[in-house]
Amino acid sequence: MATKRSRPSYEDEEDLEDAILDNYVTLTKKLQVEKVLPHLIQERVLDIDDKQDILKGATSKRKAEALLDKVITRGICTKALFVDILRRSDHGHLADMLEGASVSKVARGEVVQDMTDSQLEDLQEAILGNYVTLTERLQVEKVIPYLIQERVLDIDDKQDILKGATSKRKAEALLDKVITRGICTKALFVDILRRSDHGHLADMLEG
Repeated sequence: MATKRSRPSYEDEEDLEDAILDNYVTLTKKLQVEKVLPHLIQERVLDIDDKQDILKGATSKRKAEALLDKVITRGICTKALFVDILRRSDHGHLADMLEGASVSKVARGEVVQDMTDSQLEDLQEAILGNYVTLTERLQVEKVIPYLIQERVLDIDDKQDILKGATSKRKAEALLDKVITRGICTKALFVDILRRSDHGHLADMLEG
């Protein structure tokens, strides 16, 4: 019987997290959870309780998000192992994607350092000036993966937001975090709205 998997080095852990987050949206759309889970359990990356939590997801996308979030937060899997598991579970196209060059990191720390107070104020004014409409029409589950991929929000933020009792409460929590975090420009937020099928809201913020 295999022993409990030891924690990888900090560098290996960071490599996996970056690989997943850089491709978070595509992974949540294309990962077939039922094929991947047995391999993650066999390799002691996840356990039976994790499996049960993941499979509670109402949609395949929700299940994939839960799986990826657990792999990241558990911190005991390397990028090499995760890529190998993807290949063994008939996800060669996703394995190739993770092994390829990193995508552009729009909301990285070095970009944030170059942002001006004016840019941050532009985003705040755009959101607050349309706050009621945004809270009523924003589909949080569609937007969150893009905000995570761009490092505007993280997994803990996502869990806090989804605790909201209604879709309006969730939208309020998301918008409040985007504003208070202070690492997102108006241009990036508008781009995220367009990519997540919220073109009407993007047009409103640009108007």
